[in-house]
Amino acid sequence: MREYELKQKFIEFVNQHQFKIIYEIVNKPADLIIEKDGKRIAVEFKTARDPAKFSRALGQLLFARIKYDVEDSWLILSGLPSILSKDWLEVFEESKITVFYFTGSSFDKITTEMLKFPERTYKMEGTHPSKRRSIETDKKIVEFLEHNKEGITFYDLSRIMNLSTDTIRNHVKRGLPGVSKEQIIIEEDKIKLL
Repeated sequence: MREYELKQKFIEFVNQHQFKIIYEIVNKPADLIIEKDGKRIAVEFKTARDPAKFSRALGQLLFARIKYDVEDSWLILSGLPSILSKDWLEVFEESKITVFYFTGSSFDKITTEMLKFPERTYKMEGTHPSKRRSIETDKKIVEFLEHNKEGITFYDLSRIMNLSTDTIRNHVKRGLPGVSKEQIIIEEDKIKLL
């Protein structure tokens, strides 16, 4: 669905629910300014649901809030996004932007309870290959650290595992299976377990 088609569906929805269209804006932040019961709302439409579009929508709606003196901001998506992260939802909520998606017949609000956000897990079955590699890397790092009680340098660990030192540091920073952050000791360029 194109943004124009999404906008037309939304205008039909708005008209059915006694909203008044104040501005229909072209090539400016906020595609519509609508009003109901004296409350002005900036509306932005996005059919592509990727982080770059979310970032752009955030900027456009914040600009429209100031420029058009609106009380509320709505981001309208063409469908329920599969890649909308909990972080993005929290940013929109903190910015007082309500996110809706088109269900095919109506527009429903997206909440964090609706979306399933994966927890960091170490189960292998049914896991994406890149995730499996990440889990395997985590386990290998733990094995090396348990075997080398005196510690090992990030450089040596990277040579043994054929990974960059930054990759190893990122795995350690994210957390390792069965190891609390308090058990990991990093001294200059050396890492060991307590």
